[in-house]
Amino acid sequence: MPSVTAIEEFHNAIERQIESEKKDFDFDIREYTVDFLVQQFDPNPNGNSDIFIPEYQRDDVWNQEQKSLFIESLLIGLPIPYIFVADVDETEESDADGRIEIIDGSQRTRTIYQFRTDNLILKGLERLPALEGAKYSDLPPARQRRF
Repeated sequence: MPSVTAIEEFHNAIERQIESEKKDFDFDIREYTVDFLVQQFDPNPNGNSDIFIPEYQRDDVWNQEQKSLFIESLLIGLPIPYIFVADVDETEESDADGRIEIIDGSQRTRTIYQFRTDNLILKGLERLPALEGAKYSDLPPARQRRF
């Protein structure tokens, strides 16, 4: 069994390594409208949109019901997690051109885009059964503006 001193030295070595490798991150929080997100995002991986999903992210894996429940959450005003993005500059990627990559939130972003562009028909809703089978353009104009 290691001595107390050996355990303390081991713990101190761990702490020194963690502290030496820790990075400081500069970030800010911005709020964008859904319209802005839809205008700046293109799900086509070969596209040249301002906001994009990098190759290392998962494909579009949510099924229609998962997407529908997410949209239902937005419509009834439930809070959702932030979508995290990174401004990739030339020092990080040689082909960076000021575009923003989605770090966390690719499924949510795709779903919002699909719904807003009428490419998602709602299915399996739990709280808004009147919207079963509906798409964005079926919402009343006032609700579309609020979305």
